[in-house]
Amino acid sequence: MHDGAAVYHVYDGTKTRSYWDDTGFMLGSQWVGICYTHPRYMYEEECSSLAYEHVKVHGESTYEDRKLFADSKPIYKKVGKSRKKVHLWEMGEIGNKEFYAEWDRFTHMFKNGVFHTQRPSFKVYQRSWGRQVEICIPEEILNEDDLVMLCGIVKACLADPNYFKFKYGNYAYTWRDYVAEQEIDNASN
Repeated sequence: MHDGAAVYHVYDGTKTRSYWDDTGFMLGSQWVGICYTHPRYMYEEECSSLAYEHVKVHGESTYEDRKLFADSKPIYKKVGKSRKKVHLWEMGEIGNKEFYAEWDRFTHMFKNGVFHTQRPSFKVYQRSWGRQVEICIPEEILNEDDLVMLCGIVKACLADPNYFKFKYGNYAYTWRDYVAEQEIDNASN
């Protein structure tokens, strides 16, 4: 715990951007668990999902023709003295390389040019253990003090539902933001 915020990860000061995090705090007698994501993470995940669906349906060969599991080998486990059954499957490489190369190509293409917009979101669920909050906001969570700040934002949003809309209502993460971040990363390397 750091100033009332649960710390589940090690913050060594090497990160310059945040993608997701988990924390929580006590609000009265109820635990509030927070699942935080940055809009850039949600943007990248959405682009990856779009690319996967595109390759699955419109790829150079159909998804069924790829034979992704054709060269997989069974790994057996002994059952009794002389019997054995399939326990696991070892994945092969032949069909997977082409599929993943095409998936990566379309993911890169979607990240750099699809007009997809990721907006902040705030969802609250009542669970048996307390409240679960899923929050997607453009705040960088890079250390324990940022976790405390995130908990403060969630407390404010739980106390006043209009606070979230007032603070983040006009924000949208787009491909322009993604490309600008990539240019900054490339310039610093």
